[in-house]
Amino acid sequence: MNIGFDGKRALFNKSGLGNYSRNVVNALARYYPSNNYYLYSPLKQSGYADTLEPSVKICYPGNRWFNSIWRSYFITKTLVHDGISLYHGLSNEIPFTLHKAKIPALVTIHDIIFLTMPEMYAPADRLIYHKKFIHSCTYSARIIAASQQTKNDIIQYCPAASEKIDVVYQPVSRHFHTRWTTEQLTWLRKKYNLPGSYLLTVGTIEKRKNLLNIIKAIHENKIILPLIVIGQETPYIQTIKDYIALKHLDKQILFIHGVSDEELPGFYQQATLFLYISLYEGFGIPVLEALVSGVPVITSKGGCLEETGGNAACYTTPQSSDAIGSSIIEVLSDQERMKKMIALGITHAGRFSEQRIATDLTAIYNKTIKQGAN
Repeated sequence: MNIGFDGKRALFNKSGLGNYSRNVVNALARYYPSNNYYLYSPLKQSGYADTLEPSVKICYPGNRWFNSIWRSYFITKTLVHDGISLYHGLSNEIPFTLHKAKIPALVTIHDIIFLTMPEMYAPADRLIYHKKFIHSCTYSARIIAASQQTKNDIIQYCPAASEKIDVVYQPVSRHFHTRWTTEQLTWLRKKYNLPGSYLLTVGTIEKRKNLLNIIKAIHENKIILPLIVIGQETPYIQTIKDYIALKHLDKQILFIHGVSDEELPGFYQQATLFLYISLYEGFGIPVLEALVSGVPVITSKGGCLEETGGNAACYTTPQSSDAIGSSIIEVLSDQERMKKMIALGITHAGRFSEQRIATDLTAIYNKTIKQGAN
């Protein structure tokens, strides 16, 4: 079976959709090597090609003048030429012309935040995302939802797609499963001048991630542990900095920049407690990364994060800094609870192995091909 993938995110996005795309393609190549995997990229320059399994073939447009629209329109001719049996759009969209070539398509939809939280997007962006969403739901043979919450959201906004949605969770990158040595942890601590104990949060610094409420909770509840923040900044960072300056928290809220994917597990493994108290997520992979790393987790009540955290995490109300602060204090003050959360987290994280995800996806691929042949 020749399986084609949208390679833009895998080759150009550091985290989020990039990690998901690389993890999925690599897991399939490792556990189901009898298939041929083609990753289609609109550009040749990439810093992540060397992170892919050697058997994955990377393909580019023949005409560099049309690469900006190639992945949405002209790619279909390339897929036909390469004898692609099935195409998987890994980041919420599939080519607009693919159905005309009768190549069965799958799409992974991670979230539809542009519909559930429209105020976070410009009107023009919402129109574009909505067009791609409806097209993908209409012309994909199967839809892969990142969580049951995402499946429910898709059905709410596109009821006609309800019968063709499968929930397949994300795998965690392999390097999170490796325990760092004492020497490695010491090296990381010295490199970034890390405190001996700290709270940790990881994710893009935007309003949806709720960092301001987390910082308010720490300040208002007089929690003395420093908070390390790792994530890409957006204009929302100014709101955070203004509050930090107002409350004189610059020595307690520590922003760490330039952290590589290889270094990130070391930050998790030395954290006392991981906080991921987002207002909305499609899955929330950092929660799973923390559980794999043996760190107790506090995350948000409701939505997909209860799927990701299972029975291992502590759940709190993200809109309330009082509730967040109380949860942090309750967990930190109960060592036995923290030990239990760590043990439950490692067990729960086992449900999200890359082998299981590869097996689930391959079964859906085979079913889709079989249905198309009938």
